[in-house]
Amino acid sequence: MKKIIFFILISFSSCISIQRYEKIKIAGSDTMYKLLEILSAVYMKNNPNVSIYVTGGGTEYGFQALENGQADIAMASRNIQSDELKIIIDKFNSIGISHLIAKDAIVIYVNSNNPVENLSIEDLNKIYLCKINNWKDLGWKNQEILAYRRMSTSGTYHYFKSHILNGEDYCQNIIAIQNHETLISLIEQNENSIGFGGLGNHSDAKPIKVNNIYPLTENIKKDKYPLTRYLQLFTISEPKGYVRDFINWIMSNEGQNIIKNFGYVGIL
Repeated sequence: MKKIIFFILISFSSCISIQRYEKIKIAGSDTMYKLLEILSAVYMKNNPNVSIYVTGGGTEYGFQALENGQADIAMASRNIQSDELKIIIDKFNSIGISHLIAKDAIVIYVNSNNPVENLSIEDLNKIYLCKINNWKDLGWKNQEILAYRRMSTSGTYHYFKSHILNGEDYCQNIIAIQNHETLISLIEQNENSIGFGGLGNHSDAKPIKVNNIYPLTENIKKDKYPLTRYLQLFTISEPKGYVRDFINWIMSNEGQNIIKNFGYVGIL
């Protein structure tokens, strides 16, 4: 009887040791944060031995976490910058690998009570450099413009600065907001406000045209909308194991359908 019990315990112990629990750490873009949370939840449901931890903080933070070994994957809403790349080359003898998972657009949002339907690149440049301060100059009422931007750690911040401001600094009157959700919420609350963010917006804030082109899926897919970009996952080297499997799953029909249902434009 003792031999039987001992054999059962050994067998049970062997089963426990065979079962491995994997952990994937992801950090970076606040634009991508909610999307990756949803993708991770679905993947973990189908792979119960995998735990995925997603942290926002901005694209810049994502690359820093990757460089410091605090993340396996960086979420990035912009390309890696030369100084960030140099750290990875010096530390890991690698240029890293970018995995494009979706197309996105920098969308200009205004309050739903705002009748303005279109702004040009030049208009946006003047608003965010404080050369236009009043909605009356854009065809609406005599009211000061309340403009929001993202924090400097955000890939969206840098994309807008590069493509709209031509590298110039935002003027001091522009209010910096920590994340996309807060920015959109503030626009909903104040009819004189304006801000910018990714496509994945599920609110009453109103997206408007830029250069008379609306940020529709077809316009973004064909790069007709002037503020189109890619969303990407970045790894130090060719991913292995469950990190590779997770990224491959995101690029499958199931993963891409989740991306499209969230509001972004799929790669497939």
